Amino acid sequence: MRVKQLFYQVVSVCVAVIILINGSSLCFAKNSKTQNISQNSTKSTKIILTNEEKAYIKKHPTISIAMDTSWIPSAIYDKNTNKIKGIIPNVLDTIAERVGLKVKYVAKDSYKLALRSVQQGETDLVSGIANDPKMVKDNDVLVTNPYITVNYSAVTKDRIDDLYAKGASYKVAVCVGSYSTMAMKKKMPSYKFVEYRSNEECMNAVDRGDVDVALIAAYSAEYYKTQHKYTNLHSVLINDFSWNLSFGVNKDTDTVLISILNKGIASLTQNDVNQAIYMGLIDANDSNQKLSDLIYDYPVISMLIAVLVAILCLIVLFMIILHSRNQRELDYEKKLNIELENANKIKEEFMSKMSHELRTPMNAIIGSTELAQMEENVPQEVRAYMNQIDISGKYLLSMINDILDISRMNSGKFKLQPEWVKPPVIYQSVIDMLATQLKGKDISFKVETDYSLDSKIELYVDGVRCRQVLINLLSNAVKFTPQGGKVCFTQSYGDQTEDIIYEIFTVDDNGCGMSEEFQEKMYEPFAQEENYITDSSQGTGLGLSVVAQIVDAMDGEIQVKSKLGEGTKFTVKLPMVYEKTNSDKPEDKGKQEFQLSGKKVLLAEDHEINAAIAKKLLEKQGMEVVVAQDGLVAVETMKQSEEFEYDLILMDIRMPHMNGIEAAKVIRAMEREDTKQIPIIAMTANAYTSDINDTKEAGMNEHLTKPVTPDEMYQMIAKFIL
Repeated sequence: MRVKQLFYQVVSVCVAVIILINGSSLCFAKNSKTQNISQNSTKSTKIILTNEEKAYIKKHPTISIAMDTSWIPSAIYDKNTNKIKGIIPNVLDTIAERVGLKVKYVAKDSYKLALRSVQQGETDLVSGIANDPKMVKDNDVLVTNPYITVNYSAVTKDRIDDLYAKGASYKVAVCVGSYSTMAMKKKMPSYKFVEYRSNEECMNAVDRGDVDVALIAAYSAEYYKTQHKYTNLHSVLINDFSWNLSFGVNKDTDTVLISILNKGIASLTQNDVNQAIYMGLIDANDSNQKLSDLIYDYPVISMLIAVLVAILCLIVLFMIILHSRNQRELDYEKKLNIELENANKIKEEFMSKMSHELRTPMNAIIGSTELAQMEENVPQEVRAYMNQIDISGKYLLSMINDILDISRMNSGKFKLQPEWVKPPVIYQSVIDMLATQLKGKDISFKVETDYSLDSKIELYVDGVRCRQVLINLLSNAVKFTPQGGKVCFTQSYGDQTEDIIYEIFTVDDNGCGMSEEFQEKMYEPFAQEENYITDSSQGTGLGLSVVAQIVDAMDGEIQVKSKLGEGTKFTVKLPMVYEKTNSDKPEDKGKQEFQLSGKKVLLAEDHEINAAIAKKLLEKQGMEVVVAQDGLVAVETMKQSEEFEYDLILMDIRMPHMNGIEAAKVIRAMEREDTKQIPIIAMTANAYTSDINDTKEAGMNEHLTKPVTPDEMYQMIAKFIL
């Protein structure tokens, strides 16, 4: 953290220093501009245009001019703004503004290219042509009146007292296409002239000693002399060496344009020209200032920046090393996470398979017991045995559920599945189940429920998980209560808002109770306490851990009051989303009758015993059942059936040849109206949330988890076909 803060502080200082430097330059330029503008108090001359000239401007509001941007500061191409600045643009802008024209500037790398541009009609004007009849004729252009007088300077490395000394034979650098070459040849035919592409190359030639003199415009010499690399050179104004510059105009252009430009040129004052030159020099310095110039002009500040940059580089280097180390650690953690994810995936697949393998025989055990208990002529002793098998089977099933739930919770795969249900759906089946289990036992079971809202509201809640909480708490109460004891279950409602109501469940017993030490760890997995009621086979110790995690997932509260030897009271308070219903009709608490007779069901089940049990249970309701041994047979059976022959499909998931997921997808994809509408219910031992989601995505309507009680199965079927 401290490294980050230091990094930001150094960057801030660097930025502040740069702003200070640039700000100083800008302030100087701004103040200088203001000062010169204030000095130029001459009013612009009013220009009177003829009707013909006005018509031309209306038809041609914009003129174009080719600029040789190598002649700095006459013209400069600013890469930052993509615009052309300089002395000549400043002059032409003033002229154009006064006559009502706009100017489009076209950058060229040399005067030769600029001249060719106007000769070929690509542009209307070229920036500067000496007002000399021979030059005008040679260049094959028309010209305006002169708009500026160009004075020339001689730039030398060693001082030359007399440039025109008799017999002098200096080597002189000039720009290609410059009028100065022709003019100086007339004056000094003994000179040897060497042409260079730009004024800067001429200056460099003098600095290297390649030539004796550079012949360049005076304001160009002044500009280059401000650069530290040329401070060793001398610049002398040549008093008798100057000429006038005009704009070159395409010879096919309407001469009205020349007339308009000449009127604008005539309006220029000496102050206008001086201002244009001054601002052109500032533009050149702003556009072409190099880092070396800044360092030379501001040595102390440059040194400070250099030190700061060095520190910054060290910090960056340190941060790169630190980042590299952190990246290695992240890569290692990522590798560990991938390995952990793969391990969890393998674990989940194993637990899913174990769930299926354990629930499948449990379905056969519980289903067979249910069928045996439905028979009327069963001896009382055998019925008692069946009851014990049923109780033991359901107890074993609760242990399986607890083990699988803990596995899901620990792997982060546990999710609630809320749906709209009536309040009795949450607790009534649990009461009925426990009352059945307590028949013949010397334990009093007292139930107190608040039925006042049962028919007036619906709750949006995971009813399965709520029942799991109640089953675990009530089962523990029964298990730890001795003969002659009592268990009390209470259901009531607490505070409520516009859309939330609190449902409160209490489970109270007068059993063995719990010690204070055990109460501190009772929600930990596998936590158990020895007591005088239960023996060594008292369960897995997972029930309370599952209860606590479910309640926490529902944002509820669980409280316990217990004293060793006196009993235990659990209170669970769960917030539930609710909405009011329009019916005030009381709920029917009696056993529901299902009118399913005559309905035809396709049962896809590969487990022979489970298939036989399900078929028998369905037939007891008068239903016609066709059994398919796997998903492939189920698909073929549907293909060969009449349209709307079947009312419903019960589909197992894990089957050979074709599983239930694939079979459901194939059936839904058939080009038949009934296969799009027929209810498909998954009846499987695959109980994970991902399994339920897979069945929904495959086009199945609902999911029944084995073992399935007859009432659950009948109620689910009735939901879709009655």
